[in-house]
Amino acid sequence: MLRPWLLILAMAGCGEQSWDVDTPPRHVYDDERPPFVEVPDDEAAQDAAPVPFAQMGGDDRGEGIVYTAALAGYYLMRIQDDEIGYHYQYDPVAGAFEEDDNIHRKCGATFTQVWLYRFTGRPEFRMSARRAIEYLLSRASWQDDGSLRLRDVGATALISLSLTEYARLVATDVWDEEVAGLGEHLLSRVQADGSFSEGTPLQWAQSHQALWRIYRHTGDERYLDALVATARYFYDHRDDEEIIGPYYLYGLWANEPLTDLYELRPEEWISDLVFAVGDQVIDRQYTPADSVDDDWVGGYLPNDGDGEPNWNSTLKLEAVIDAYRMAEAVGDEARAERYRKSALIGTAFLQRLQHRVGDGASFADEAFAVGGTPFSLSDPIVRLDVPHHMANAILKVVEYLDLEDYPGRPAD
Repeated sequence: MLRPWLLILAMAGCGEQSWDVDTPPRHVYDDERPPFVEVPDDEAAQDAAPVPFAQMGGDDRGEGIVYTAALAGYYLMRIQDDEIGYHYQYDPVAGAFEEDDNIHRKCGATFTQVWLYRFTGRPEFRMSARRAIEYLLSRASWQDDGSLRLRDVGATALISLSLTEYARLVATDVWDEEVAGLGEHLLSRVQADGSFSEGTPLQWAQSHQALWRIYRHTGDERYLDALVATARYFYDHRDDEEIIGPYYLYGLWANEPLTDLYELRPEEWISDLVFAVGDQVIDRQYTPADSVDDDWVGGYLPNDGDGEPNWNSTLKLEAVIDAYRMAEAVGDEARAERYRKSALIGTAFLQRLQHRVGDGASFADEAFAVGGTPFSLSDPIVRLDVPHHMANAILKVVEYLDLEDYPGRPAD
């Protein structure tokens, strides 16, 4: 199996802090790396280009974390479809799709394409994201009160992420009316105590991020006030799983906006909530100090107990790397180091998990499967949400730890 980079371990006895890991080699991602898509200069021609887009070149088996994420994005392009957004689940051995209309996971994949445009600067990711956004908006409906809704609170929140980030990157106001409509719908579901009038714990966590991003896009303080009220409500109910849900799922979506909120309003309860999530997640990770298969190292324990780490590691890694940013913000060096180590070995695990060329001898079409992240090392099936969560998580690791050079890297 491909080894993207080598872990350099320094064992110094037993216990949680008995191991270390070197920072991986610094790679460069540029527009010379395959695969790629020839993109027409004219936007009308881009909108008329048939999907899936014709990709040229394949996985060069090269290393690099941004490259790994980009391969996931090219896989998402291969399963893109104007009629259904994206195909849902792919069995690479059978070479067959299984379809399910999960709008939330289609929203998530769209956001990944927007993010990949930010990191790589490649126009095909912008083109892919715009096509997916148009599909999602075709599924949304204007309400009698003038707000805009996409199926439920969660989907309404998730599409907001793509619209606001795309608008920021491209400097467009083309969807400002839709952003305002989606935002009004979310505000109408936040009650005076910060709870939500409908939805599930996962959808409420997703709404944390939407409220922050719409605030950043519009500057409207109502969204910031709603986020503060919501975050405080979840902090006050942090021991009630019926409200906050599993910590790692809350952290997947909420740790990022809570850290952004803390930088504006540095209150200790905000960082306490992020650290409660981060600490719990990294306490359930296979490390080099554990007696497990080398390929398991860095994976987070499955939810049902011990055993093979699986696709859920994508979600847990994102919660951890956002907790790292909070530790940096408050100056907690010990926590920052623990989260850093967890993120580095977690990223290496996900890179090993991803389908790469040369790994799929039993696949019906290996080139098609490349970039997909499967359910586990022993289950090659790729569901739509897994590669998109993997890409988001490892891109955050690259950015926050400043591990690689890439076109969208922030200037020093």
